[in-house]
Formats: sequence, C-alpha cells, structure tokens
Amino acid sequence: MHKRLLALLQQYARIAFLMGKPQDLPADARQLQTATLLCMVTYIAALARSGGITNAVLSASIEIGLTGLMFYAGLSIVNRSSRFAQSFGGLCGASAFINLAAIPIFATRSEAELSFTQAFAQFFLLVWSLSLLGHVLRHTFEIGIFASIVVAFVFYLLLMIIMEALLPSMGAQTAWMPSVGAWMV
Repeated sequence: MHKRLLALLQQYARIAFLMGKPQDLPADARQLQTATLLCMVTYIAALARSGGITNAVLSASIEIGLTGLMFYAGLSIVNRSSRFAQSFGGLCGASAFINLAAIPIFATRSEAELSFTQAFAQFFLLVWSLSLLGHVLRHTFEIGIFASIVVAFVFYLLLMIIMEALLPSMGAQTAWMPSVGAWMV
C-alpha cells in the first residue's frame, strides 16, 4: 500500500516537474481517487487562511468538478473516455505539488497590496499551472503544443468568469490559486 502510494507520488511529481506523460499512470479508479483527494486537500490548505474554510471547500469542489467535467466531455467527444482516470488523475496529482508550493505564498500575502516578490511568485504559479494543464491536454488529446496552450488559457478565462459569478467573494483569490491545473490559478 505505501509502496504503491509512493510510486504514484513519484509519477505525479514527474508530471509536475519534468513533464512526464499522464498515460504512464495506471488507468484505475484508485489512482484517480488518490490524486483528486491530494489535489482537494492541498487546494483547501492553500486557500483556507485567506478565504475561510467554507469558501475554500466550495472553490475546490467547483473548480475540480468543472475541470473533471471538461476532461470527461472532451474525451467522450473524441471517443477516448477510457483515458479519463489517467489524464484527470495525472492533472490532479501533479497539481497537488503546485498547491503545496502555493501554501507558503498564500499564507504570507497581504490582503491590501502585493509586494513585487509576492506578485512574481503568484505569476510563476500561474505560468506553471497553465503549462501543466497545456501539457496534459497535449498528451491526452494528442494535439499540438500551441493548441493545447490556447485551450488551457481559454479554459482558465472561462473558469475565472464562472468562479466570479458563483463565488464573488472568492473571485480575486481564486484568480491566483494554482491547483488541479490552470483552472485553479
């Protein structure tokens, strides 16, 4: 059990840091559940201080759910829904590492005005998150890198609009929250 979890964490880290391929993950429900749980917990930990636990749970649930829905719908359209556990699980697991990096950054940010260092750190998280989502989209849907980056950016913008409409008090905070990918940035 511990060896299996450690192996999964190593594969998620490979995706997050070295741009490994999500198709190298096992295509099973347990891997997907582990990755989603890791992503949810780290996302909530990063946002809870600034937005409160209730808003952090709502934000995480909405963003992870919408991203999962996007992946499942896209894979169904191209008749590859069997790749859902690998692709979405890989994105969630790798995003948990981005969330871990976000925790100290968000814990030290001030509500009034961001310092240059804080703004740069959050911009770095945004770029990392968008590149991760684009990378997973490229391998999942077998599209070019430019198309995957465009899709990641458009999805990020749409998610920002939806999050602002659903949780106006969290809009500004989730705008910089990296997690399951670019949508949580």
